[in-house]
Amino acid sequence: MINKLIGMDFSAFKDALKCREGQKSADVDAKEARLIPVYKDEGALASVFLSGIRLIKEFQKHFLSEAEIKSGRIYVYREVDFKKPLKNTNEGCRVDGLLILVKSEKIVDAVIFEMKSKMNCLDQKQIEKYVELCGLLGVTKLVTISNQPTSNPCQSPFLSKVSKNNKFNLIHFSWEYIITVASNFINSDNAIEDSDQKEVMKEILSYLQCSDTGSYVFSEVKKEWKDYTTKIDNGATVSDGDECLGITAVNLAQLESHLSLELSKLSFSFVGIVEHKDHRENYKEKIDDIISSLKKNKTYESRFRVKNSISDLEMVVHFASKKLEFAMNVEIPEDRDKNKTKLSWLKTYQIEHCKKKNSVDFAKISNELFIELYLKNTSKCERYPYSDFDAILTKVGEKDIREFKLIYVRNNLGKNFEGSKIVSEVESACRLFYKVFVENLRPIKNEVAKLHSEILKPVSAFSEIASLNQTDENAGNVEDNSIEAGKVAS
Repeated sequence: MINKLIGMDFSAFKDALKCREGQKSADVDAKEARLIPVYKDEGALASVFLSGIRLIKEFQKHFLSEAEIKSGRIYVYREVDFKKPLKNTNEGCRVDGLLILVKSEKIVDAVIFEMKSKMNCLDQKQIEKYVELCGLLGVTKLVTISNQPTSNPCQSPFLSKVSKNNKFNLIHFSWEYIITVASNFINSDNAIEDSDQKEVMKEILSYLQCSDTGSYVFSEVKKEWKDYTTKIDNGATVSDGDECLGITAVNLAQLESHLSLELSKLSFSFVGIVEHKDHRENYKEKIDDIISSLKKNKTYESRFRVKNSISDLEMVVHFASKKLEFAMNVEIPEDRDKNKTKLSWLKTYQIEHCKKKNSVDFAKISNELFIELYLKNTSKCERYPYSDFDAILTKVGEKDIREFKLIYVRNNLGKNFEGSKIVSEVESACRLFYKVFVENLRPIKNEVAKLHSEILKPVSAFSEIASLNQTDENAGNVEDNSIEAGKVAS
């Protein structure tokens, strides 16, 4: 209860805004005033994002670089209706956004934007219509944005190839990726030089993080994931055309992308996905390869590139045993030529060092920690629990160890291996392994980015896409079709 406002400690006032245990409501009900009110409208979402590109220099530079556009005087518009008819229709074409670059009073480059929010998926026929429009206008860049995550901006979330020429750039961002970029600009020191622009970036992030706007963060896998796992449990045959297999493969790709972005947000440093070069611009081939891995091994392995870490971070999802593995390879120094000295170096110089740096989290994973040995002159590996470390030398015998791998296994997930629970398990297990080993394994020439707990967190986390090729209806028509044009932020 507040008796007097003037003279009250501000911290006490903030406490009064919270609903404490045993209370039905807070002492004071209030909503923080925001520069950008939340509208459940796809056009408003597009407007806020495009305005951010126009107003914030660093945010603009990042996304113009992704679209391969040089900085300059830019203008942005939304819901642009081109009256010029397309080849196969007598109608014109309206696009969600248009960015143009002007030099010497001439338009020298442009990008067309197609944006989807909520559960709405990009429609391939619609995209090909926009590609045709770009051809008529002489525009070579089309950016799509939706809640469909992919590994990189060169990957479009379609299971068949979009018709376009080789000189045309089709770029895709998920809203989660945009939220991650905005979050890192705010949380990283001096990432945005101008303090006023940083405050505007905070308002944009606050808007994007609100689930009512339709920009979601991936947080659950579909029911077909559970259906696929159940079939494995029952020994049933999963055929190539089985819907549960294809959707599970898509969910794995989305989970991989989400974890990359989650680590990027928590570390304030981009964590990339290491993938086959053929997958970089071919989403269908990536999904096909995931399906092949599931059919062959009932597993899928992802690798993540963490700046300055001694090796890539690996994640393996095991469907048959319902478990997760996180691992890193540890190379042995050349001056260690005997198994005894190699094992001693691993325990004292590496593992004990990590334990000393983070004893609390180490205690949480030590019972599920394993040492895998790569042996010379064989492709086979031998795995031992960390609890049996002192017996490894005797068990390995005369076989020469050439490399180690540290593995954290989260076993017996059971009902946690589905829905939103599996995403939470992946996040928490990865955070533990990262904070114990990724941050502390040596040698580290430059410090590995540490995971932070104090960041601007999303208000809500919910997202899953019903089908990659689902046709949707445009959400929310807005009468005012333009954003006030403006020069590059400076």
